[in-house]
Amino acid sequence: MQEQETKKRTTRSKKTAEEKPEEAKRTAEEKENTKVSAGTFTLEQVQAMIAEALKKHDEEKQQGTNVRPASGTEGTVTMFFQAEVNDASELPLGPNGKYGVITGKNATITVPKRDFIADFRTTTVQYYLKTRNLVVIDGLTDEERHIYGLDYKEGEYLEPAVYKGLLDMGDRVLDVFPKLSVTWREMIAQKFAEAYENKTLKCSRQCLVELNRMSKQDYKDLPKGDERKKGGFWAIIHGMNADDEASDDE
Repeated sequence: MQEQETKKRTTRSKKTAEEKPEEAKRTAEEKENTKVSAGTFTLEQVQAMIAEALKKHDEEKQQGTNVRPASGTEGTVTMFFQAEVNDASELPLGPNGKYGVITGKNATITVPKRDFIADFRTTTVQYYLKTRNLVVIDGLTDEERHIYGLDYKEGEYLEPAVYKGLLDMGDRVLDVFPKLSVTWREMIAQKFAEAYENKTLKCSRQCLVELNRMSKQDYKDLPKGDERKKGGFWAIIHGMNADDEASDDE
């Protein structure tokens, strides 16, 4: 009897000893799960959140690189408007004329640089910047000029002082005209035509003939019958000829 009782105790002891490693293993797993699940997030969720945060950071960094000019937004941007438009024409600057209105053919405009980058460049303003009727003369770095498409090439625009003094250049305009784009050649032709009508033109007939010869090259590919093929200064020369004939008849 005693021997049987001894065997039972031995069996229970062995069973308990066998159960302890399994219990210890379960306890360790529970502790590990407790660590992973802390804060109601699993390990996989935490890793996903980290990956998303890093991705968002990279996107914001890339976006900032594309949008922000290197030199920041301090200072001002100065522009000069020059176009052969009606003296009463108006060009609103910014949304709903927020930065004023240009009236007439030319004007100098200065706006804060941060505003130039933000909302100054409306669709209309962008058009005049693109056609070089509105030119930036100060306030942007070379990098910023490239970003906004304002890194001017030779002949794309005239310095304000040159533009304002065109009518006083006389025949010296021949030194400037060959270097200009078609748009600017057309503007000069319009400016000279207006001066002729106002009897303030100081350019000689010989000069006008040479200007017209160069102007014809700009329109040589136009369809036959297009009046522009005669040249941008043809009307002035024709008017001068008519004036001479009228004088001869007197």
